[in-house]
Amino acid sequence: MISTRLRFVCVALLVCVFAVGMATFLNYFKYKATASQIIKSRVLVVTNAIEDGVQASLALGLAFGEMGMVSGLLERQAASDTLIVGIDVFDPTGKQIYSTDAVRIGRNVPPEWTSAAFKIKDSSKNNDKESWAVQEPEQLVAGTALQNNFNLTIGYLAVRYSRAYVDAAAHRVGQRLLLTALPLLIVIFLLSPLALTLVIRRFESDMRGMDAAFLGNTVEKTTTSNRGVFTDAEILNSTLLEAELGLVQVRSQLLRKR
Repeated sequence: MISTRLRFVCVALLVCVFAVGMATFLNYFKYKATASQIIKSRVLVVTNAIEDGVQASLALGLAFGEMGMVSGLLERQAASDTLIVGIDVFDPTGKQIYSTDAVRIGRNVPPEWTSAAFKIKDSSKNNDKESWAVQEPEQLVAGTALQNNFNLTIGYLAVRYSRAYVDAAAHRVGQRLLLTALPLLIVIFLLSPLALTLVIRRFESDMRGMDAAFLGNTVEKTTTSNRGVFTDAEILNSTLLEAELGLVQVRSQLLRKR
């Protein structure tokens, strides 16, 4: 019975630890995903002003690659939010036409950018403006498609922002969740064995009583709740004995007839 009690306690502790651990991890990843989405929406606000400026220049008859005001517009929008590291504009071939970093102009963007950007659907078929995102080791990239007044995609806008801010926010929440889960685990480890011991002790008493009843021994029934169980066990035991005796008698009669 001691080993059975220990097994019950160990299983209960494992289940509690697993439940608390899974709840902590799920809350952490849910917060991280939500925070990432909120920050992404925050940095993408600047794309509205940039797209309006590009469409206004196109309405004046300027070519997409000959808009001198775009570079200044990108720099002003990048300075409007401290999270933004840089803003780039590239054409459908992946070549960067405008950027807040002059050294990036004329270079091709990483293949991950183009593969993510090309998955955006035409906004003329969808009222909700879609965005794309790429995770890099040092930074996060989010962007949208740039369209002319006829809703035709002429290029793509990429906003690069700090990944350290998102990771730091997730790290702080992870620490808070861990500090909340640890006291709960301590309480579980202290109270669960005590509560289970009280429950299992009664279960062990019932099992001993059942065993004694089936063996025909007399047991002391100290509680009123288990008297019916013991009585039923004794009745079942006597019924089985009578049935066994009857089978013996029938067998003996069959042997005599032979």
